[in-house]
Amino acid sequence: MQELLERLLDEVKDIRENMDDLVHKEDLGELRYMYRALLEGQEVLSARFDAFEHDMVEVKATLLQHSKLLEGLSVKVIEHDVEIRRLNRRRV
Repeated sequence: MQELLERLLDEVKDIRENMDDLVHKEDLGELRYMYRALLEGQEVLSARFDAFEHDMVEVKATLLQHSKLLEGLSVKVIEHDVEIRRLNRRRV
């Protein structure tokens, strides 16, 4: 009887260990799924960041171009103003 009881206890112990292994395998599977999801999310964020960075480079280039254009126009306005004043002085 004692021997039967010990075998049953050993079997229960084996069953618990097997269940623990199954739980760990399920946990590992879930962790792998979460890891893959995180990697995919990171790839999406990296792609968006790269696109944003590219857009910012274009915006900076456009701003520089507009600044140069405004500087050129400002110089022309000043030159025209000086010329108008010079012509007005001649008439008087």
